[in-house]
Amino acid sequence: MRRAGGPRPGRCHLHWQELQFHCETDRQLICWQCRRSGHRGHQVQPIQQAVRKCKEAMKNTMKPLRQRLRTLTKPDSNKRTTECAQKAEAQVKKEFQRLFQFLRDEEMARVGALKEEWESKSSEMKERMDGELSFLTDQVKELEEELVGRDDVTFLQDFDCIRKRVASLPSLPSPVGQEIPDFSDMAKHLGNLKFKVWKKMITVCPYSPVILNPASVAVGVSVSEDLVRLRVPECPVRHRCPGHHSVVIGTRGFTEGVHSWDVFVGNSTEWMLGVTSWKKDLEGPFSMCPENGFWGVQLCGSDYYTLSNSKKRLRVKKTPQKIRVQIGWSVGLRGLCRKVTLSDASNGAVISSSSGISSTGPLFPFCCPMEHSSEMRIMPAAVSIRLKEDPGFLEQHGLTLFTLLLAAVFSVYSLYYME
Repeated sequence: MRRAGGPRPGRCHLHWQELQFHCETDRQLICWQCRRSGHRGHQVQPIQQAVRKCKEAMKNTMKPLRQRLRTLTKPDSNKRTTECAQKAEAQVKKEFQRLFQFLRDEEMARVGALKEEWESKSSEMKERMDGELSFLTDQVKELEEELVGRDDVTFLQDFDCIRKRVASLPSLPSPVGQEIPDFSDMAKHLGNLKFKVWKKMITVCPYSPVILNPASVAVGVSVSEDLVRLRVPECPVRHRCPGHHSVVIGTRGFTEGVHSWDVFVGNSTEWMLGVTSWKKDLEGPFSMCPENGFWGVQLCGSDYYTLSNSKKRLRVKKTPQKIRVQIGWSVGLRGLCRKVTLSDASNGAVISSSSGISSTGPLFPFCCPMEHSSEMRIMPAAVSIRLKEDPGFLEQHGLTLFTLLLAAVFSVYSLYYME
């Protein structure tokens, strides 16, 4: 008989028997009668075995939490952060010192040029003044001799002749005093001075279209202080692991427009290059293929392949030293899609082209040096300065007209194939 007040703790509320099993199907604690009746055919195991299994699962769940906790409580964690901040501060100061030195050198050069021209002008003026002084001295001396060397009667008789002789003398040089304030080349030195210096500063301030993300740098990859050069030292252990890649992505993803950049690969025999749509950490083994959001080219020895599971071999006649990566657009059956093209930067020869890429989400540049790679480097882009003028009709509405034209072409294309 069942006692009033319900079963004791640890017993079945239906049969008042001791709870001895765990039903994984219904996730319930059951007694031996429950197992024979309502839970017949279910996946059942003893409580002790179920407890061990659940504890093991809980330990696995807690592993990343414990790892994160250890990382946060490490004494050198804050030290590394401080070191990174100090390193960045030192790099900023170093770059500004280069700019300051450039400005100091430019100041000295321009002041020197101004001083040199002033000395040249002064020397020229002195020569002209000496010449005029000598000329005037001779003329005055001759006239004084005429005045002193003749008596009154002779002077009056010869006065007209003397006056005509003076009038027939060569013209006097231009008054030097009037030219001294007129420093004719002053505009050359002062006109648009700040703009000229700023324009020249471009030579020491290269613009890189791609900046590598230091947070994406894997262990064993060395990235330069200016974040445009990288290489992988010898690391046999890492590269024996299949599927591990030393991928370094750019800090900026491109979502619209047309973009291109050049990467110097030199005589490297192993590298991968292109764009990716990945946003998560590139850790652990993974396959670099379009299905995983990678589009580009791989070099193995002397053979070039597309980044795909099939590893399609590409025909490349001349080994390029610089690779140009371009993100553009193409029109296909799915509408306006993005297109990624890799070519030889020296002659424009296309190495690989991938189209039909979704236009949603950013595409990030990536470089992947490998064990036998030499230095890979993002080349600076050519920068030009153009005075801004009032835009014409095509400049104002060119993009809109181009979009409408593409839409019209796509509509005609779709109607043609639907018929």
